[in-house]
Parts: sequence; C-alpha cells; structure tokens
Amino acid sequence: MKKLLIVTFCSAIFFYQYKSPAQSLVNQEKIRAIDALLTEEVGNGFSGSVLINENNNVMLAKGYGLADRKQDISNNKNTKYEIASVTKLFTVVSILQLAEKKKLSLNDKIDKYLGNFNAPKNQATINQLLLHTAGLVPKGYELDYNTKTVFLESVKNAPVESIPGEKYRYTNAGYILLAAIIEEVNQKSYEDYLNENIFKPLNLTNTTFGFEDAMVNIANGYSGETIGSLKLYKTPDYVWGDRGPSGILANVSDLNSFLNGLDNKKLLGSDYLQKMYFEQIKGEAYGFHVINKPNIGKVLARGGGLPNFESQIAWYKEQNIKVIILINNHLRTRQSIWDGIEKILFN
Repeated sequence: MKKLLIVTFCSAIFFYQYKSPAQSLVNQEKIRAIDALLTEEVGNGFSGSVLINENNNVMLAKGYGLADRKQDISNNKNTKYEIASVTKLFTVVSILQLAEKKKLSLNDKIDKYLGNFNAPKNQATINQLLLHTAGLVPKGYELDYNTKTVFLESVKNAPVESIPGEKYRYTNAGYILLAAIIEEVNQKSYEDYLNENIFKPLNLTNTTFGFEDAMVNIANGYSGETIGSLKLYKTPDYVWGDRGPSGILANVSDLNSFLNGLDNKKLLGSDYLQKMYFEQIKGEAYGFHVINKPNIGKVLARGGGLPNFESQIAWYKEQNIKVIILINNHLRTRQSIWDGIEKILFN
C-alpha cells in the first residue's frame, strides 16, 4: 500500500457575516453552538472536517479529531478524505455536460456506447443508470472491477435483476457504466475528463483520484465498531472499477467550491442543472436524494460510506445553506452529526 504523507496545522473557525441579520439564518451564536457540539462529539468517536456555507459565504470551516491517531496529528479545514459516493455528483455533472454539448442523449440505450447487451438489458438507458433503475445486476452479485473490459463482460454476463425502468435499487455498478460511457464518448480517461471539465475550471486543487505518495494533509481512515477498536484500514489500490461511484479524495473547501460552481452555472446551464435539483422519480434527482422536511423545506442530500470513511452533503435549497461533513472512520456518526447541526440551524 502506498505510504501516506500527512502534514496538518491547527484549524480555526472561519466566520463571515456579509448579510444583515434579517437576511441570515446562520449567526455567530449558532456557529458557536455547532462548534461546541462537534467538539463534544469527538469524545463519541466523531473525527473529520465540517464546512457550513450560507449564501456562498463560509460560516464555519474546521477539523475535529485526529487525521493520524498514531502520530497524534489533528484534522483541519484543509484535510483531504475519501469522499465515497459523493463522487457520484461529479459523474452526474460529466454526463449532463456531454448531453448539453449534444455528444449523447440521456435517452440513449447504453449499448450504443458499450457494446451489445442481451435482452432486456439492451433496453437500459443512460437516464436509468443515473436514477438507479436500470436493473442490470442483482444485489450482491460479484463483478470484476480490475479493467473496463472485464467489468463490462461481468455486467453483461450477470443475471438480470429487473426490467429496465421497472424498479429502483441503489447500485454502484450503474455509475461505473456511466464512467465507461464518459470514456467512450470522449476517447479519454474518466480522470482526464473530470480534470479538464470540472477540477481545473473550478480550481479544485485539493481534489484527486486515489492516494498518491506526494500528497499531503490526507486523513488516515480507520475501521472498527467502537472508539477502542478502531484500527488503521488501508484503502486498496485504486482500480478501474472505482471510477464513477467512488475513488475521489477532496477536502470540504473544494466540495464547497464544487457546489458553488453548480449554483453559479459554471458547470451546467439551467436546463440540465434542474435535473440535479428536482425529482426525476420519487425522492431522486440526478445524483442527489431529494428530502422534503417539515418546517425546513427541500434538502438535496448526498452521502457516502466506506469501511474507513464517511461523507455527507446536505444542501437546504430554500435557505441556500450547504453543510459538508467528511469523516475518517466508520463509527456511523454521520447521521447524528448531521441531525445535530440541523437542529441548531433550524431550532
């Protein structure tokens, strides 16, 4: 496994108030309460970084707990983490950019780009891959992720789970197929496409794929069921099948810039952007889960989990508040942290 080089510095809370109190829901008192909550939750196993953004102003950006438990190195606001299924948002944007440029249609059958699939798989569309309704592979079926060729063959040879479009089931395999389509349409790697069309335009200098020897300020990931049982869990080497649903490392600031770039239409025009913001099927937009919360309104949520990392984005659309949570263990603190922050923000 490649060696991780970690350099961290003490974090500070960043709080800006550019709006009048009448326009702002997030005030200094709430930020202090959230900071106190997160600090207390470190004792319950929380370890990570949190950013809160209101109307494109960063109100809180801070690290908590340890990036390296052996060397006693703290997380900070710039620490990078594996973001797990938050990667899917980057894949969605890439596909929608290609649709916007007329390089593909969301209604295209996937075999137009990936070779022949037997019926009924040959009826599956890009739209269905985006919405987890393609039904190509049964839950728990083992696929081969080592190369694009063997992955595609393993999907084609798998039993059918359901008729395309008939049933929703969240699956990573569909998003790996989307990565393959991105590569086929552009005749370049998935990584090169994202670098050229998302990372560079938004100056996401702390976002990359897999672990690299020269990278600094990366959190180690830990696995275990309790704080006392946490052990360093070395992420397996990055393979082709990580593309699409996972495999990206980033910090909270770059994810904030990514969400701001979406909202400022730097990546997509309005027509295609709306497909990420509004339900395409019940509870699902492209990339985001859509949650309607009483007394709060619409929330776009995207989370992820690995044996050693967790991630969560919660975007309160009516208030334009973005909450980004990255965690370097799998003690399942993500939901309680999100709930605690939400309770303070909305009383």
